[in-house]
Amino acid sequence: MSIQLADYGDAQLERGIPGLEADNGPNSIVNRRNASTTEIDFGLAVAAGVDADTAVLPSTGCRIIGLSVRHATMQANQTGNVSYAPKATVPVMEIGRLWAIAQTAVSPGDPVTTDANGALSTGTAIAVPGAVWETQAAAGAIARVRINLFFTPNTIPPTSSTSKKKESDDSASSVS
Repeated sequence: MSIQLADYGDAQLERGIPGLEADNGPNSIVNRRNASTTEIDFGLAVAAGVDADTAVLPSTGCRIIGLSVRHATMQANQTGNVSYAPKATVPVMEIGRLWAIAQTAVSPGDPVTTDANGALSTGTAIAVPGAVWETQAAAGAIARVRINLFFTPNTIPPTSSTSKKKESDDSASSVS
C-alpha cells in the first residue's frame, strides 16, 4: 500500500535533531575518547584533551577540534539521556554540516561560539574556528552549522595571471 502524502495536509518534517549530519556532503568525522569527567551530548563543541586523540568540553584558551556527532546506535541510559559517557568514543566532525541547538538567536553567516558546556551560539564566547551558522533560528531552536576546521582565508594561495606567467617564464628560462 502506498502512502498518500495529500492525507497529511500541511505537516512538515522537523528540521533536524542535535548532532545529526545535515547532509551527505563531504564530511570529515574522526573518533576521539571522552576524557571529560562529564558526559558529552550531541551537537556540542569539543576541545582537544591533554592526551592524543581525546576530547573534552571547551574552556577558555582551549583548541576546538570539532562538533560532537549523533551516533545512531547509542542507547539511552536509565534516565533516558543519550550522550557520550566519560571514556566513550565520541565522533567529532571537523568538516561538514550538522544540526545544533542555537543558545541565542542566530542568522546565516554568524560566527559560531561556544561556552564551557559546549553549547553553541554567536557572540563573544569561545570561538569555534571555521564554523558559521547556515540557517536562522531563535534562541533554543535548531539550526544548521557548517564547520571546516582546516580552512582559513590565509591558507589558500592567490591565483593571479602574474603568478602563472612567472611560472611559465621560469620554466622557459630553465630549458634554454
